[in-house]
Amino acid sequence: MNILVVDDEAVIVEGILRHLRKMELDDLRAQGAYSGREALAAMDFFRPDLLITDIRMPDMDGLELIAKTRRAGLCDRFIILTAYEVFEYARLAVENQALRYLVKPIDWPTLEAPILELAQQRKAEVNADNVLRQYSQLFAVVEREHLSRALTQVTRIIKASDGIDVSLTQLAARTELSENYICILFKKELGVTFLQYVYALRVRRAMELLLTEPDKTIEDIARRVGYQSDRQFFRVFREWTGMSPHQFRVQNGSEARGASAPS
Repeated sequence: MNILVVDDEAVIVEGILRHLRKMELDDLRAQGAYSGREALAAMDFFRPDLLITDIRMPDMDGLELIAKTRRAGLCDRFIILTAYEVFEYARLAVENQALRYLVKPIDWPTLEAPILELAQQRKAEVNADNVLRQYSQLFAVVEREHLSRALTQVTRIIKASDGIDVSLTQLAARTELSENYICILFKKELGVTFLQYVYALRVRRAMELLLTEPDKTIEDIARRVGYQSDRQFFRVFREWTGMSPHQFRVQNGSEARGASAPS
């Protein structure tokens, strides 16, 4: 996990970097910058998972830095620092979806909390990637490349929504292809039906959520991937994976703390 600390006061940057190193997180890499422009330049070779930035800096303030960082797709998690407890700053921090708004001097436990949460999230994401790789053959149909232009257009729309709430009627309206022609394309080029393709996307997304969001119940995840009926979700999931959602979650080391439906 990469963390970039930005403040025009060197003592603040060095103090935070020292504290981050004391946290002894396995994959933590931290770097400092002393202005917004220096931070943006650093992101050319050091892509942060978390940006900790002072709000008041000369030349480019923290909010402008966050805006440019987000616009460029360089980082989407932020902690804002300030020496002033000003309501307007707090409001701006909320608008920028900052994980925390901290007033100096820094309260270390308050700073550590979102970092530890992010570390756990990153660990879960890495585990999910490794697990899903084991099922790559099962979902090869949704990773197939070199499709016709028409089917590429259709599959992009379906993938953009993880297969949720996309019907043949909607696809036909958005692509100006007939429903029957779309079905023929799936069979001809991928060897599956439209519904089988949608199920593959939903099951893969469900597997990812089961691993990365252990606090969510299986019923919650069923809704997230487009199933109003738990029974239908369990049936489709078992058909694709050979096990229930609960069995998959336990087998892969992600225990749900919420209530789960029976397997």
